[in-house]
Order: sequence, then structure tokens, then C-alpha cells
Amino acid sequence: MYRILRNTHLILGMAALFFVLTYAVSAVQMAHQFRLTPEIREMDLSFAPGMEARALVARLMDERGFAGELGNIQSNPAGFPFAITRPGANYNVIYERATGRTHVREAAAGFMGVLNRLHHLNGLGHASAGMNVWGW
Repeated sequence: MYRILRNTHLILGMAALFFVLTYAVSAVQMAHQFRLTPEIREMDLSFAPGMEARALVARLMDERGFAGELGNIQSNPAGFPFAITRPGANYNVIYERATGRTHVREAAAGFMGVLNRLHHLNGLGHASAGMNVWGW
């Protein structure tokens, strides 16, 4: 019985090592306030005028490869702004209903930005299976 417990403890400890070290590195980064300067890219895209928000989000995710969790869509007569967020990158999107013009501002923070976001990640209600696994 001792041997089974010892081996189980060793295997679980080795499996958890990666997650604990990742959490520790992100904690050091936040405690010592290393500056994370995101790389900003802006682009203007054209879509059909009068689109609904969910259809636009689906096209951005399918055609442009945007991935992450969809933020609150603030619809108004002129259009709607929304955000798609994932660890390491944020996409702020503004869609104009009349013209179909879509402005996207992407802020990518690199590896340390990913660690920072993973450090703050909580819960299991995420769209991404990987983020739910990290929550566990």
C-alpha cells in the first residue's frame, strides 16, 4: 500500500509542477510590476451593412481566427462595440450598421501577458476548454 501511495503522490506532484511554476512566475511578474507593453495592431474590415452582432462575431471567429470569450455587446442604432478576450490578447471591435465598416484593435501581450491573464482566470464557465482545464 505504501508503494502505491508513494507512486501516486509522485505522479500527481510531477503533473502539478508545471501549473504551480506557471502560477508562481505570473505572481512574481505582478508583485514586482514588470511592465507588459502590448503590441497594438489596428485594422479596418468591411462586412455587409446591417449585420446582427452574433453573425459578425461568428464571421470574425471563423474567417479571421479571432478566439476567446465574447464580452458584452452594447447595441445602439449606429452599431455596436464589443470585445473578444483570451489570455494574451484582446480584440476591441466597433461595427457601424450603416456602412458595414468594422474597426478592430488588437492588443497582444505575449507570453508574460498570457501568464498574467491565467493568474487571474477563475471559474469553469469559459468558452474555451483549455481555460476550463486551467480553472481546474
